[in-house]
Amino acid sequence: MNRFASRLIRTLAVGFLAASAASADVTTSISKGKLKIAGGVDADVIAIIGTDFGSVAVTVDGSNAGEFAGVRDIDVKTGAGDDRLDLVAVQIGGSLRVKMGDGDDDLFVSTIAAPVVRPMIVGGDADISLGSDVGDAVVAETNSNAFVNFMGNLTIRGAESSVLDGGGTVPSLEARDFFVGGKLLIVCDGGDVNDPQPEFSMLDDIVVGRESKLEFGDAKDELRITDSQFARKVTIRLGGGDDILDFHSDATKFDGPVDFVGGSGFDSMLQSAGCEFGAAFATQQIEFVP
Repeated sequence: MNRFASRLIRTLAVGFLAASAASADVTTSISKGKLKIAGGVDADVIAIIGTDFGSVAVTVDGSNAGEFAGVRDIDVKTGAGDDRLDLVAVQIGGSLRVKMGDGDDDLFVSTIAAPVVRPMIVGGDADISLGSDVGDAVVAETNSNAFVNFMGNLTIRGAESSVLDGGGTVPSLEARDFFVGGKLLIVCDGGDVNDPQPEFSMLDDIVVGRESKLEFGDAKDELRITDSQFARKVTIRLGGGDDILDFHSDATKFDGPVDFVGGSGFDSMLQSAGCEFGAAFATQQIEFVP
């Protein structure tokens, strides 16, 4: 795992403990296979933990909020406040929709390695939306041989930092990889344009079956892509600020056409020698290309 990702995960864990004493105003309900979870104005800490395919346990601020079977779709709205949502080894055949509102929000996706190996599986589309506030972050990681598998489209919007961290070692599909069967769309914004340190996002050991688009806002951004494979077209738009696109000299395969688009500011593309491009890539408004 990347060192920055490890630090960020530890930071989120500290935030989880600090928020565990907050009061909760969260409601849960299930109807026709759709589990709905709604928060209010408090700083809520919600965990949805997979116990079997289509079955989950929900906790709020560390207390049991219900166990549910026959779950096909999940719809979460955390409301206002500095919220934390954990999706742990959830396995559903349908869709996942998450909307996190105002406040410094964190979404953490993980798998279970022991006592049983339990991956994360979403059979339909996943649409994840944060509030574009400073501090909003999405972190997803795999454990042991437990993969993360989004079989449909995966959309992530409104986080200033998105880290999708698979656990393999080569670009092709492995047991611990982060797999997206459909389209991948990541729109990162909400960062502090006055912060001299770049907002960090990463795709490590990601395999995407269809088109991929990554778009960034006006803050300084650093995007690192390592040991991943993209089967279709990839478009990366860095937006404003002095941005960095870094392949870290690791093997990444681009099987389709690729467009790397910079923006205002001085943009750099680094350490791409280990990448395999199925076609000549195109760059626009990127001032430094090795």
